Amino acid sequence: MVLRPKCPATVEKFNAHGSCRARSHSFLTLVFLAAPSISPLSIWTWACAGNKLYYLVVLKGTVATCTTGREGFCKHNYYSAPAGIDKLDGKLWGGVKLDDFVVGGVNGYHANGDKNGCKLADPNDSKTASSLYDMGIRSPGVVGIPVCDTNTALQNWIDEERFGSHENYPCVPLDVVVPP
Repeated sequence: MVLRPKCPATVEKFNAHGSCRARSHSFLTLVFLAAPSISPLSIWTWACAGNKLYYLVVLKGTVATCTTGREGFCKHNYYSAPAGIDKLDGKLWGGVKLDDFVVGGVNGYHANGDKNGCKLADPNDSKTASSLYDMGIRSPGVVGIPVCDTNTALQNWIDEERFGSHENYPCVPLDVVVPP
């Protein structure tokens, strides 16, 4: 039996086609898992934040693996589960769970006006110190994982030459001009 996420309505279907990189880039994507699956993505990578379902996934390699020749064929690659994500069950790492990373990343995204690039939490600031005390790793500015929808992530992956060097890759808004 597959563990099915239970979050209030999310509107986007999970489309895991995309590219992967030699270096992994973790990101949170707002998705809905459309089809039953026993992959690590459906078991280990989802969490709810703000009544929405997110997956913490990485890109590995290129968007597709293609063969050459007369009948050239391309096989799309998929988002992957980050290494060690199955260990974020609260038993190790001081009790930190996957939910903490997801909620922390989403809180930083919202604190920055629903944009990636939230400034790092400054414990010398009294307001930030209070937030750190109350919320811990879930405080805005502690987790710097980019947040985006699957369409943005996929387009970033497809156009990796354009977006790949940006600090928020693969969650760079498609209208952002990235210098070569």
